[in-house]
Amino acid sequence: MSDIHRNRRTSTKMMLIAGSGWLRIVLTLLVTLYLTPLLISELGLALYGVFMFVAITMLMNAPMRAAVGKTLTRELTAAISASDARRTREVFTNGWCIAAIAAAIAGIVGTVLVVVVPAAFNFSPQHTSYVRLALICEVVLAVEMFLLAPFKNLYLATHRHMQENANRTIERCLDLISALIAFYILRFDPFVAFIVSRVVMRSLFNIRKAFVISRAVPDARFTPSMIDRRVMKKLAATGGWAMGNSVSRLGYYLSDQVLLNLFFGPLYNGIYAIINQLRAYTRMFGGNVSFGVESVSTDLHSRGQAASTRMLLLATMKFTLAVTLLFGALIGVFAGPLMEAWLGNRLVESEHELAQVGLTVESAIVFAWVFIGILIPGVVLAEMNVAATNVLYGMGHEKSFAPALFAGAILKIALALVLLIGLGAGPMALAWSTAVVQILVFGVYFPYLIRRLTGISLLDQYKVTYLRPLAAVAPVVGIGLWMSLNLGPWRPPAGAPTLSFELLKVGACMGVLGVLWAGLAFLFVFNAHERARVLGLAAPVLRRIGLGRFAPKAAPKRGGGKRRAGAGALSDEAAATASSAPGDDPSRAPQAPPSAQP
Repeated sequence: MSDIHRNRRTSTKMMLIAGSGWLRIVLTLLVTLYLTPLLISELGLALYGVFMFVAITMLMNAPMRAAVGKTLTRELTAAISASDARRTREVFTNGWCIAAIAAAIAGIVGTVLVVVVPAAFNFSPQHTSYVRLALICEVVLAVEMFLLAPFKNLYLATHRHMQENANRTIERCLDLISALIAFYILRFDPFVAFIVSRVVMRSLFNIRKAFVISRAVPDARFTPSMIDRRVMKKLAATGGWAMGNSVSRLGYYLSDQVLLNLFFGPLYNGIYAIINQLRAYTRMFGGNVSFGVESVSTDLHSRGQAASTRMLLLATMKFTLAVTLLFGALIGVFAGPLMEAWLGNRLVESEHELAQVGLTVESAIVFAWVFIGILIPGVVLAEMNVAATNVLYGMGHEKSFAPALFAGAILKIALALVLLIGLGAGPMALAWSTAVVQILVFGVYFPYLIRRLTGISLLDQYKVTYLRPLAAVAPVVGIGLWMSLNLGPWRPPAGAPTLSFELLKVGACMGVLGVLWAGLAFLFVFNAHERARVLGLAAPVLRRIGLGRFAPKAAPKRGGGKRRAGAGALSDEAAATASSAPGDDPSRAPQAPPSAQP
């Protein structure tokens, strides 16, 4: 009886964590919908491009941040779960030392950028001082972020996922509050006021976060006597391979901001910043599906449950692809109408700036729409396989997949430079170089890699992870295209509020398609066992609203054996694949990382 209650509590907690992640993304999206047109209106498209260029340039420390974050989260989780106060202090102390070294590196590199970037890139003289100020503020935030990283990772290590999601939402809201203070209260140079307000408010909030969690976890404190070079070296070695996904995103997306500014000027940065936000939300909604799957994979793999781990891998890939496909389809189909309704009037205010690079408002929107349309297939494939790497990471395979991620990022940049320099191609070459390399790496190479590491055949991978999600999204694409081409005009009249009727109309169309997809996904993406589990969880609500006849009379059977129990609500196809795949012998399974072993 206690096991049943414990399982229910765990399921409820997992749903609450996932729900808080979705809520964070939605609230962040709402802030972005208001903040982006506000910044373009107050700063102009060129200065908005300067701000986004600097912000994205400083994200180049993301690989180092990922290395520190993943390592500390895993090691602190193991120590705190074991109630080992000494080990907790040891990991925290040496982890903070590594974070301090990373902060010093970020500070040095940032200082060099402050000196070099304004002269090396294509900035006009009136923008040079703004670039330097923005870089200085971003360097301050980067150094602060590393110094406080161990405290941030304590939220995840102590399973305060919902609190961390709330903190991330507040951080994004602080950007909007900073803009409102800068533009409507301070009333001096809007760019300077916004940049300074933003760094002050974020810094104060980050310090408060560290103070709160340090009081909640008193064992996690810096103890100078526990500084150990061997422990630091071990933590650094573990984190080095965790940089693969961040380096991959750096090469595929963040490099575009630098190359656009270098070859075409800051105005294209402003346009690309809009493209990148839409692409990022496609990725974020899909990526939330695999949130926390590393710990599940580590647990199954360390117990020698190879079949269950393969089932988890296939299910993670299937559901990540399904969700990413939906949002990729919605963004791809409605990117043009969304930009018309959301930013059309703001771009009109920057029409003279667009004219300097030979663009009109209409051609700028078409350019962005085509650019993101080229990116979407690669983004979908990449997100599905990045979710797969989370499972592989828990299995201890980071050394197998990380080189492919590094190589893909380098190949993308190299191909882009060949097209831009060698062939004199235009800015659209960046989209094509990203799409081609992502399809090769994630659509061709990764299935072979997964087959080699797990024994799952290519046919089973494509059958389980592709066919069902594609069947659910195909009608959405067709109907969505008809809506985007026939339900216009999408641009609101001059003087309309940010939340205009046209923007609401775009949202309503996307909402209708989302509901349609949910029904199709329930039929096509979920199999019979999964549908029964969902209905079982929803049974009390169905009975309360008079639809009890659709609720199963009894909870669906979990199936026999540890394999089914460990994997949970995974697909029947995955179960068949896992049963037939080699390597169920625990002694033949690759070993999990030392900190993950029981």
